[in-house]
Amino acid sequence: MVSDYSSEKEKRARFTYELGEVAMKNKAETSLSRAKKFNEEARRILGN
Repeated sequence: MVSDYSSEKEKRARFTYELGEVAMKNKAETSLSRAKKFNEEARRILGN
């Protein structure tokens, strides 16, 4: 989970600050999937 977070953080920075890079659908889908997993795990840990 930590490596996924790190990867997503780097990807976000590229899309935010490197204007020449175009977001691809599969990268967006991977990001969404990882965000859902992170959310589920955080809820499980917090007991919600």
